[in-house]
Amino acid sequence: EAVETVLIVGLEDANPSVRKEACHVLVLLCSVQKERMQAVVRMEATRTGEEPRYRYGELITCLKTTLKHKHASVRTMGISALGALMLVGQKNMEVVEDLVAWQLPNIIPVWQFFSGGVYEDGELITPDQRETRHNMLALLAGDQSAQVRTAFIHMLVAWMTRLHDRWDHENRLLPYLLNGLTDAAPALREVAFGAMEQLGATHEDEKENNERDKQELRDFREYGHKTPAELNAAERWNTRGHEPPFSHRPRLGARMVVRNSFRRLVPTLLRELNEWVTKTRSMAAQLLYYLTLYSEYWVTDQVNSMITSYVRCTEYALAEAERGDPEAKTLLTQVLLCAQTLGEFVDPATYMPLLLPGVRGELEMDLSRRCAHIEVLTAMVRGCSPSWMRPHLPVVVAALDCDAVWESRDPVMSS
Repeated sequence: EAVETVLIVGLEDANPSVRKEACHVLVLLCSVQKERMQAVVRMEATRTGEEPRYRYGELITCLKTTLKHKHASVRTMGISALGALMLVGQKNMEVVEDLVAWQLPNIIPVWQFFSGGVYEDGELITPDQRETRHNMLALLAGDQSAQVRTAFIHMLVAWMTRLHDRWDHENRLLPYLLNGLTDAAPALREVAFGAMEQLGATHEDEKENNERDKQELRDFREYGHKTPAELNAAERWNTRGHEPPFSHRPRLGARMVVRNSFRRLVPTLLRELNEWVTKTRSMAAQLLYYLTLYSEYWVTDQVNSMITSYVRCTEYALAEAERGDPEAKTLLTQVLLCAQTLGEFVDPATYMPLLLPGVRGELEMDLSRRCAHIEVLTAMVRGCSPSWMRPHLPVVVAALDCDAVWESRDPVMSS
């Protein structure tokens, strides 16, 4: 009790040096007295009965103000303490949900319906008395200090490789780690790529030691590399260059981790790709590019929705770029890069039926939408392997060799 009280007071002290020292003591306690900290619990009365409350959960709650401190050095020490405290626990679901401010999307808290407040455990609590919940991980991922963002990436990879219940949090933590690949600092992108490789190595090792999952890894190594899609992916990585930090193909474990979460992440990113805020569009395009590089030919089942969103975003970017918007030109480059990367790993027979009707003008659409179809098709053809594209070239040429294209006075269409 005494140690906990001292640490809580230190974490809330106005002096930055005191806060950093309190965080340092927390890190030492977690490394030296981990077993004893796990054993120290108290029982708290709730509506469903008495529930155990670990001390480290309360300390993490007190750390939130330190993580929002105005000094970057204090925030960095707060991240070190947060990472160490999380590694103490064995069941961290409630703590992680609190850090990301998660709640069920189809449930509205009862207190939001009553402006006068509601009674909880015999005490009236008004809306003004409730603390606003913030997504602490999102705040740290977008911190202005590169030092803080670097410490945050190291903390994430430690959680995802060492937490006792890390499999339960993978889908919540992975987006923040992937976000590091889009960082403005090249050195931090390299750190994020190295963290993904470390996570992939842990994933492979766990599958090797798990009898249930070992067969999946063995089958892929023995037979997966012989499939046409895998051969094409290997050839594309050997012959084409990609944006930094992808100087080489990610290891198998890292690709498998991203593939497991690909279906959950893509719908949200495609929705953000067509938001009205240009910065949101740009960030979504960057993440889609990196997700495609990791998932490779596993994106095939999402090609329909991805191409539809790429065409819509390209149409918007072409219209805004024609008005002279520099941000729209950057967005257009990013979206076409996504389409080009998609064309590297997907069989043309999959996406030709989706794009050619729009290129030929068979669908009811205006000229700008048709131009967007042509731009996306051009990008995907540019990324495709020559051996895969050769059988489809006559069809593509025939679709472009029409009077509506050659006689158009629109400069975008004619170019």
